[in-house]
Amino acid sequence: MPTHTDSAIVEFNEDGSRTITTVETIYPLTKAQKAAGWAGVGLLVAVPVLPLLFIAAIEKAEEKLENRKEKKRLKSVK
Repeated sequence: MPTHTDSAIVEFNEDGSRTITTVETIYPLTKAQKAAGWAGVGLLVAVPVLPLLFIAAIEKAEEKLENRKEKKRLKSVK
């Protein structure tokens, strides 16, 4: 969350130490920032799964091709 420092007061004490008091305004997240955050989380979850889905899709396509070749071979034998 973005913060904005409105003011800062520096008090110097007698023992040489100092005390700093700040007033900060904290802005709530906008809908766009929330959406970007959730999109980032979704990418972090999806990226490791994508290679597995790609491999599964390739295997399914190869299986479908094999089935078509088998059907074609069976038609030509008859």
